[in-house]
Amino acid sequence: MKIVSTKYLNKTRDFFLNNSYLKRKILLLLVSIFSLISLILLSILYIKFKQRVDEEFTFLSGSFFSEADKKSYESNPEKFLLFKETNSRSFQLLKIFSGLNFSLITLFSLNVIITAIMIVYLLKNKDNGDYLFKYIILISSLTFILTFFLISLQPSETSRIEQIVVGNNKMRITVTMQKMSYMLAWITLLFSFCCLTFSIMAKRRYGFLTKDITLNKKEIETQQLKEQINEILN
Repeated sequence: MKIVSTKYLNKTRDFFLNNSYLKRKILLLLVSIFSLISLILLSILYIKFKQRVDEEFTFLSGSFFSEADKKSYESNPEKFLLFKETNSRSFQLLKIFSGLNFSLITLFSLNVIITAIMIVYLLKNKDNGDYLFKYIILISSLTFILTFFLISLQPSETSRIEQIVVGNNKMRITVTMQKMSYMLAWITLLFSFCCLTFSIMAKRRYGFLTKDITLNKKEIETQQLKEQINEILN
C-alpha cells in the first residue's frame, strides 16, 4: 500500500513539475504566434500598398486632357508625374503608411522575441518572466493603437475624367477606381487586441519553479555564509 502511494505521489509530483505555468506557456505561445502572423500580414499589406500606387499612376495615365494639357504633359514628363502624384490618394499617404507599418513590424518583432525568451525560461523551469510582462503589455497596447491609426489612414477612391461619345455628342464622365482592401489591416488589429488580452491573462496565471535562478543564487550565498560561520565557530 505504501509502495502504491509513493508511486502515485511521484507521478503526481512529476505531472505538476512538467505542467507548472502550463496556462501561462499556452497564452504566451498564442501571443507569439499572433505577433508572427501579424508581421507577415503587415509585410504583405506594404507590398500591396506599393503596388496600389503603381496601379493608380497607370489608372490616372488614362485621364482625359484638353489638347493644350496633353501637349504640355507630353513635352514635360515631370509635370505629368506631378499630376499623378497630386491625384493619387495612395501616393499622398505612402510616407505616413510606411512609417506606421515599419513601426508595427518592429513592435511585433520585439513581441515575438520577448515571448520566445519567456517561453524558453518557463520550459527550462528557471524563470517565470514576471518582470517582462510590462514590456509585452506596453508593446501590445502600442500595436493596437498604431494599427487603428493605420486603418484610419486608408486612402480614399482615386478618380479620373474620361471622354465618351454618345451619338454625335461628346461627354465627360468621372470614373472611380475601386478602393484598396484593408482586410489584412483589420485582421492585424484583431490579433493585436488578442495579444494584449492574452498578455494580461498570462500575467495572472501562476505556478512554481524548481530551478529558479534567483532562488538558486540565494541558496549558494546561504551555503557560503554557513561555511564561513562554521569556520569562525571552529
